[in-house]
Amino acid sequence: MKTFITITFLCFTYFLQAQTLQLYTQEMVDNLVPTEILGHYDEIHIGSDPPISGTPIEDLSVLAQINSVKELYILNNSNLETLEGLHNLLIVEEISIYDNESLNNIEAFSNITSLGRGLTIDGNESLTTLKGLENLEFVGKSFNLFGNISLIDISALSNLTRVRGRFSITFHPMLESLNGLESLEIVEFIPGGSGDQFFRIQSNSMLDDISALSGLICENEPIITNNAKLCNCDVLLDIDFSLVPSGLINNNATGCNSWDEIFQGLGCEPISGCMESGEELSGTIRMMLDCGGTAIPNTEVEVFGATSCNPITNENGTYACDTPNSGNVTITPNREDNDVCG
Repeated sequence: MKTFITITFLCFTYFLQAQTLQLYTQEMVDNLVPTEILGHYDEIHIGSDPPISGTPIEDLSVLAQINSVKELYILNNSNLETLEGLHNLLIVEEISIYDNESLNNIEAFSNITSLGRGLTIDGNESLTTLKGLENLEFVGKSFNLFGNISLIDISALSNLTRVRGRFSITFHPMLESLNGLESLEIVEFIPGGSGDQFFRIQSNSMLDDISALSGLICENEPIITNNAKLCNCDVLLDIDFSLVPSGLINNNATGCNSWDEIFQGLGCEPISGCMESGEELSGTIRMMLDCGGTAIPNTEVEVFGATSCNPITNENGTYACDTPNSGNVTITPNREDNDVCG
């Protein structure tokens, strides 16, 4: 009985001591008394939406003695460039960083290894890298990178091995590769969790390399869409999607517009500088034959002096030709084609 009473008392005491720290202006930060700042908080709010009248927060150094927090929210701080002051955080369950237009440094998070409730970095337009997350190994519930328009490098995620729940990297116009995710082993579905548990790579207009995902086990439905330069998705064939064999693959570059295109291995390497108006197409080529609405993919066709060929119509090397032996076809040479120009 004594053991039971003691445990109950400790739990009760813990909840009585639950604390929230709300800081909306630099004046509120500066008015903190260092000796009254706790080592642990349940919630810390830095900034507000909409902003509250006062000087925008730009210096968090007074918070250096905080070492743990359940939920950390940093939002809408127009002058905040660095999170220095939070560098002693060791235990955090959830981090949400929204719309801090000057934030360019999150190195203060270098001691954090696990975020059991999630990570969201959204709309921080000056953030170019994720340096500071090198020791992060696990994220639960939601991993969400969204709309950080200057982000070019996520290599700091090199130790991330496991995500539970939603995984999303969307709307990053400068991000060219997913290098840094090579250690990611599994994205797990949470039974009874949120219905939005997708594996989403979407609307990253410069992204052309997702090879870092090779060998991943993914239990969530994939959504790979609207990545205008992503044409080689062969790596998706190396991902274990056995629990969700479908998903949405579309509106990427030719070669990654559907599972069919990926299976065909059309790839990324166009034949460029080959066709000029009036030239002829000759040789054995592989092509997508489309006659009368019937598509025959990756078909080898012997073409002799094709006429009425337009110049290359896009960066993936697609030709529109009237061939003597096949009628009107659209020809997409893949990376194995040779000697296709007469």
